[in-house]
Amino acid sequence: MRETVRLTVERDVAVPMRDGTVLYADVYRPAAAGRYPVILLRTPYNKAFARI
Repeated sequence: MRETVRLTVERDVAVPMRDGTVLYADVYRPAAAGRYPVILLRTPYNKAFARI
């Protein structure tokens, strides 16, 4: 049986790079407070094509 987890989703979060470029990310995190591992997915393409 799979456990269901509630998520908080932030879309199009601006992430400034040190060269002045701004990248945009979608951030998915558990809604419950606590410490969790991180999964980072990077792509040179539009983030809409990334599937987790």
